[in-house]
Amino acid sequence: MNRVIVDKTSYLNIKNSVLILENDIKIPLKSIDFLILTYKADITLKDLSKLAKNDIAILVVTTNPKEFIHIQKKYIKNAHLKQSQYLALDKRLEIAKFILKTKIEKSYETLQHFKLNFEKNRILKELKKANDLQTLLGIEGSLAKEYFKYYFSMFPKTIAKGQRSKNPPLDPVNALLSYIYTIYYFEISTWLNFYGFEPLIGYLHTSFREHMALSSDILEFFRADIDRFVAYQFIEKNLTISDFSKSKSGVYLTQNGRKKLWTQLKSFLEEQETSIKEQIAKMRELIEKSSSSNRKQK
Repeated sequence: MNRVIVDKTSYLNIKNSVLILENDIKIPLKSIDFLILTYKADITLKDLSKLAKNDIAILVVTTNPKEFIHIQKKYIKNAHLKQSQYLALDKRLEIAKFILKTKIEKSYETLQHFKLNFEKNRILKELKKANDLQTLLGIEGSLAKEYFKYYFSMFPKTIAKGQRSKNPPLDPVNALLSYIYTIYYFEISTWLNFYGFEPLIGYLHTSFREHMALSSDILEFFRADIDRFVAYQFIEKNLTISDFSKSKSGVYLTQNGRKKLWTQLKSFLEEQETSIKEQIAKMRELIEKSSSSNRKQK
């Protein structure tokens, strides 16, 4: 996937199937799959429509990940896959267990990477015994609490307060985690839509309003990888406390912080692209297997 990032106050327009940025930078639309724009970028609705018609997904980012806007043409295709997603809901618990088991294993690997002890066997035993979704969500909550207790112990108190905070993030590490989780969520949503999935139908997560539950499900496979990436941004001092601003509404990346982040993040996403597609393929295989079993039973 070819990503273009425009993170500055600038005017964009499209002429002859070419995106033109300030300073006369020109990018053919056919070479763009995913356009990430700062909320200060200036573009007309007409040109946004042209981007959508060229199958270009757009993510408008702000300082607060809760306010990101994702724009993508809805692919009306692959009705069989969408039907399979609905039928597979009868096997929702099994699929949700698979997602959570993978998350536990990857969380363990990330903490082991940083030489942090984490006992996964107890949680895996609880997962195996679980017989309803509510119990699974309780296990996931316990996992997160224990995992982040170890994870945050790596950082000085000046950048991490020791626990996960989201709405709002209360320290730089939490701010960066939320920021990248959100970008990843929309990256996954873009792929799911492209392949013809219905992102609103999830198994571990439940869709509510515009929440794309399947995107959140697949994000669980990559959270530990993102956590490792975030840790190294601070360990290697690619980002420091000066790259974040604090206000009454929380702690967020500054524009200068985002500029430092983009190069690293773009490379990270490119490295992860094969894994994203592989996990989506595995999920499709699991969904179709589950739906096929459901058809036979009926």
